[in-house]
Amino acid sequence: MAILREKLRTGIPEMRAKIDGILNKHKDEVISNVTVKQIYGGMRGVLNMVCNSSYVDPIKGLYIRGIPVTELTDKLPEEVFYLLCTGELPDEEGLKQLQEELYLRAEVPDYV
Repeated sequence: MAILREKLRTGIPEMRAKIDGILNKHKDEVISNVTVKQIYGGMRGVLNMVCNSSYVDPIKGLYIRGIPVTELTDKLPEEVFYLLCTGELPDEEGLKQLQEELYLRAEVPDYV
């Protein structure tokens, strides 16, 4: 899990700085006009939020961190979790560390 922690420790401040820069430069810009019909129609084609981990192409479907979900069907859940957290699939050691950490945390305490 040390590999994942280090990636997050270095990646989060970089992402925060990037977002702060965007907000400082563009905070008052309008990016979309939305009708009530669009809201009730599922917001198709309307820019309405930022999601760094995934997006849905109206034709090709769901992408997770730029990878079509159809290309992730052979991956373990732990690999997809790591991808969501870091933007990249884990190497063998990173996957092993994450699996060991999750195993240690798998037991639910009696008080829960």
